[in-house]
Amino acid sequence: MKLQISLILFSLTFLLSSCFKTAEQIERDKKIDQVIIQMSDSQSLISEMTIKTQDLQTKIDSMKGELEEKGHSLAQTQEQSLAQIQEDISAIKNQVEALKKEQEQFKQELAQIRVEQKNLNTFTKKVNNIVDRQVQQKTENKKKAISEALLLIDKKKYKAAEEELGLLLNDQKLSNAEKNKVYHGLGLIQLRTGKAQDAIVYFSKIYTRWPKSSLAASSIFHIGKCLQALQQQDEALASFEETLQKYPQSSFAKKAKNEIDKLKRQ
Repeated sequence: MKLQISLILFSLTFLLSSCFKTAEQIERDKKIDQVIIQMSDSQSLISEMTIKTQDLQTKIDSMKGELEEKGHSLAQTQEQSLAQIQEDISAIKNQVEALKKEQEQFKQELAQIRVEQKNLNTFTKKVNNIVDRQVQQKTENKKKAISEALLLIDKKKYKAAEEELGLLLNDQKLSNAEKNKVYHGLGLIQLRTGKAQDAIVYFSKIYTRWPKSSLAASSIFHIGKCLQALQQQDEALASFEETLQKYPQSSFAKKAKNEIDKLKRQ
C-alpha cells in the first residue's frame, strides 16, 4: 500500500514536473520563435539594405565613371584649347615678326626715298636756278633786243628795226610791257615811213588795251599825229585834247597843247 502510494506520488511528482518543464519550454520556444522572427526580419532588412547599398554603390561607381570621363574629356578639351591657343600665339608671333621685317624694310625704303628726295630737291634747286638764270638772261636779251631795235628807229634804220621788232612780236612769252614797246616802235616806224593808217593800228592796241600803260599818253598823242598826216584835223584835235585831258602830267601833255594851239590857229 505504501508502495502504491509512493508510486502514485512519484507519478504525480513526475507529471507535475513534466508539466512545469513544458510551460518553461513553451515560453522559451516562444522567445526563440520571436528571436527567429526578429532575426528573419533583420536578415530581410539586411538583405534589402545590402541590395540598396549595392545599387547605391553601382550608381556611385557609374557617377565616378561619368565624372572621370567628363574630367578626361575636359582635360582633353583643355589640352586641345591650350594647343589651339599656343598655335594661335605662334601664328601671331610669326605675323609680328613678318610685320617687323616689313616695317624695317619700309624704314630702309623711306630712308632711301628721303635721300633721293633730298637729292631731287638739290637737283630741282639747281635746275630752277639754271632756269631762272636762263629766263633772266632771255628777259635781258629781249630787253636788249627791244632797246637795240628802238635805237635803230632813232638812227632812222626803219627796215632793220621793223625786222627786229617783227621777230620779237612772234615771241609768245613777251610781257604786256614788252609788247607795248614793240607795238609803239612799229607804230613809229609806220608813221615815219608814211603809213599813218597802219601806225594807228599799232598805237590803238596800246591805248585801248592798256590805257594805264606808260606808253598810253605817247600812243594817243601819236594817233593824233597820224590823223594829221591823213588830213583829219578835227579827229587829230580830239586826240590831242584827249591826251591833255587824260594825261595832264605826262611829257606829251605839253606837246599836245602845242599841237592844239597850232590847229586852232589854222
